[in-house]
Amino acid sequence: MFSQLYKKHPDFIYTLFVRSPERAKLVQEQYSGSNIHFVYGNLDSSDVIEKAAAEADIVLRKPSPHVAGIRVLERKLTGRLR
Repeated sequence: MFSQLYKKHPDFIYTLFVRSPERAKLVQEQYSGSNIHFVYGNLDSSDVIEKAAAEADIVLRKPSPHVAGIRVLERKLTGRLR
């Protein structure tokens, strides 16, 4: 999903939610842009997810059965629409 978006819009500023700096390094090796930033955590890191969603203009989420992470995004994004 990210690679397709990046190919169409390499000028956007991206913030990617990854589990660790080691995983971020794998992305950095493929995409050398200084417009890619990372936040670290897992799907239980509700404070990290909420802060990143609050600062984003667009949020893309990979399908996941993890209900808590989905609820945080729904709560934060629904609040922004009101």
